[in-house]
Amino acid sequence: MIGERVGGYEIIGLLGRGANGAVWLAEDPSADPPRVALKVLHGHLADDPDALTRFRREFAALDRLRHPRIVRALDAPTRRNGTVSFPMELVRGRSLAELVDERGTLTPAATGRLLLEIADGLACAHGEGVVHRDLKPSNVILDRDGAARITDFGLARITTASSDGPTRTGDVLGTPSFMAPEQASGEGPVGPPADLYALGCVAFFALAGRPPFRAADPLAVLRAHIEDAPPSIDELVPDIPAALAAWIARALEKEPAKRWPDAAAARSELAAATDGLDEGADPADETRAPGQTAPTTPAPSEEAAVTRVPEAPATPPPPSARAPAVVVGVVALLVVISAVVAGRGDPAGPGPGPTGGSEGSSADPAPTAPAARAVTVELLDGRKIDGDLVAIDEDGVRVLTSAGPEDLALEAIAAIDYRD
Repeated sequence: MIGERVGGYEIIGLLGRGANGAVWLAEDPSADPPRVALKVLHGHLADDPDALTRFRREFAALDRLRHPRIVRALDAPTRRNGTVSFPMELVRGRSLAELVDERGTLTPAATGRLLLEIADGLACAHGEGVVHRDLKPSNVILDRDGAARITDFGLARITTASSDGPTRTGDVLGTPSFMAPEQASGEGPVGPPADLYALGCVAFFALAGRPPFRAADPLAVLRAHIEDAPPSIDELVPDIPAALAAWIARALEKEPAKRWPDAAAARSELAAATDGLDEGADPADETRAPGQTAPTTPAPSEEAAVTRVPEAPATPPPPSARAPAVVVGVVALLVVISAVVAGRGDPAGPGPGPTGGSEGSSADPAPTAPAARAVTVELLDGRKIDGDLVAIDEDGVRVLTSAGPEDLALEAIAAIDYRD
């Protein structure tokens, strides 16, 4: 779909893909904001009544929610040339799932702050009669300030609506590792307490690097949610405060009535449980190495408790840890390649990979070396890199910065702005 126009926007990159649709980086220079995350229903579902109902219900849920912890819908769904879509706020950052995969588990302090922010967003949703029903680490985005944003209300239920639409008794909708027992069984109502169970699972994941229940068979995971007692988080994370561990244990109660009636009540108790923890802890700053769930050295002093680190890892995470993305300027980059004189005189050494070219051109085995141009490269994680563009090919670009050359993968780039 790259280069196509959908819903008035030009598609310029893929941000993510799910069972029912894909989210694309899209642009309309005349719109405000000009860049959005455009959610597009898969083509084969465009005439499916249930899929259309859920898609429209997602917008209806988002449209009534205005909260800094929830990603906003910007306009109503449209259908043009058989494609159904609606634009959402574009949030620069990474998901909690990616953060833990890349950097390791969170400390109790960072987890406490994260949970409070998610609970704030859920409290808004529950207050407006919206149940998320698919809260999980990949649906929690940490923006460039480290703040949590809840996204993907594709399975949301509006409890004040006269009908739940396509959801019927016996339906099991959601992600097995983060589903409440009443959701996993497909029996009875799935209300706000189900989101709080999922929040307990998210807390467990953030601290331990895994959900409470794991199995190769998704049905076995669902059965465990219904029948088995969850592991004690304090056995996996010995330094967790007792009050926070007790809060997580209550969130993971089997019976909805033993949790809290809604997120506002859960947040109130969570605030007391996390009182005294560092409220300013940025999740990206307070992580542990993969597999490590407790300090292996004495705890640092309060003044040294938070050490600033770069927003993104120094080396790109493995492909499995990243949401797919395509550079905004792929077409523009190919234009640059065709407009410059190809050669082997890259002043910074070999480029990131084999030469790319515009459609129909032959590939030169040597990297393309454009005449150096001053650029600002904006990455999908929100960072900006200033320097001279000295090499470009089908895999990435090389930018000569004041600190030395940087090789950047195309899939990590949101935009390239030429400053000369």
